[in-house]
Amino acid sequence: MEPELPFALREKAFLELNETSENLQDGIAKLRKLIQNEPNLRCKTDTQFLLKFLRARKFDTDRAFQLLKQYFTVRKNNPALFSDLLPSKHSKLLDMGAQAVLNERDANGSKIYVFRLKNCDMTAITVEDIFKTNLIALEILSLEPETQIAGMTALIDLNGFTVKQHLKLLSPYIAKWSINLIQESFPLRFCAFHVINQPIYFDAIFATIKPFMKRKLKKRIHFHGANMTSLYENFNKDLLPVEYGGNQILDTSAWKNRLLSKESMFKEMEEYGYKMDS
Repeated sequence: MEPELPFALREKAFLELNETSENLQDGIAKLRKLIQNEPNLRCKTDTQFLLKFLRARKFDTDRAFQLLKQYFTVRKNNPALFSDLLPSKHSKLLDMGAQAVLNERDANGSKIYVFRLKNCDMTAITVEDIFKTNLIALEILSLEPETQIAGMTALIDLNGFTVKQHLKLLSPYIAKWSINLIQESFPLRFCAFHVINQPIYFDAIFATIKPFMKRKLKKRIHFHGANMTSLYENFNKDLLPVEYGGNQILDTSAWKNRLLSKESMFKEMEEYGYKMDS
């Protein structure tokens, strides 16, 4: 079992996720039984792994099991995006400092994940590299009990976005699976996506991927442009990096080292999933 959570976090889990000791024990037991009866699926069944699926679906065990099956199904059906998820294989992008997490959480306890497009040299990496490193980041964040309960908020800086270099980031193929990951296939609560420094023509580009989104996700995406005042209405200014008017230093090297330290975990993950059809 996981360590005892602070009272405030336990209360949040109860009020928002219907988490009780009884629901936790019953949910884990039922989920393990469902996995055992699922043909051709090799899956971890320890409490830490299963609990994030239960929390992501508010302890509705049937929905948590559907999420778990979808989690492994997309990996089997889309090896181009869901294989080679080893941090060491993406060190080139990690060295660019395009992603990091803030030290402090927001007012709701949500972890703040930062992605900066201007740090991505699209001549040296592929859009699949970006997808995979973001997925690796989500896997790490989903290990944190606090983030399982309070969720994750993304701050996406599109400074440097150009049609020539980055339009492929929003290709229907990548957009489809990115949105599927958020809505259907990953055990994490996605609280909000705050986009800053997007160019004036970005709305037209974004309109092409909106049809993939459910209403719930659309309501959680907020565009601020260069209006930091608007951003500060959603974040405590002091929590933000210096480049966005805050007081925090964004330590991308520490984040990179954290990902690389989990290399063995990602190697182990490659052993799990649905067996490929013969």
